[in-house]
Amino acid sequence: MVPEGWKARIVARCSSEQALRYAITEGDTKPPHVLAGGKAILSELPDKLLTRSFDETRGQRETLTQTTTTAHSKLRKQIAIFREQGSATAIYESTVSISSIARPICLGDTVGALSIAMPSIRFLPELQNRSVHALKRAVISLCEERYTGCNWNKLERLVAEREGFEPSIRLPVYRISSAAHSTTLPPLRMYRVRFRARGPGRSEGAD
Repeated sequence: MVPEGWKARIVARCSSEQALRYAITEGDTKPPHVLAGGKAILSELPDKLLTRSFDETRGQRETLTQTTTTAHSKLRKQIAIFREQGSATAIYESTVSISSIARPICLGDTVGALSIAMPSIRFLPELQNRSVHALKRAVISLCEERYTGCNWNKLERLVAEREGFEPSIRLPVYRISSAAHSTTLPPLRMYRVRFRARGPGRSEGAD
């Protein structure tokens, strides 16, 4: 999803094969404060723009369920937590019995979010953790495809390279075995990559 004014627009979706699932229509717009993806987008806004968003929607934020958060102070607390975590959640806030989790993504000047929504009966800690990792992998993949980084410092992963090559071969660890066919090649050097606004760079102290 991407921002459109002070709304969030669904630009693409993929449905689960589960018998009990949640479907959302491409092209739909919803207030960002009721969606995990919308809150993830809000968490990427500079403070001045976030304040402007709250000021211009004051008294207009819709309550779609009994658990929708509309209060300015509560939303600010949530967004502060989401900024620290790198992901956002929405429990019963857009649709009764539906929960979602999302991560923001920045491709150039475009800010958006990837989200996973499901019936709340399945929104247990184990599945939440799996969803966070799946979203992180998806964000990294999209960032790499567009040769750009993301704006937060918590998105990182372990990569490896063969020392002694010009240039060295830098690959995700899970692809090294298929890319390097000989056990006589120079040793692997592994380190964590942290994605920043100007592209990937090694995180401090990593090896």
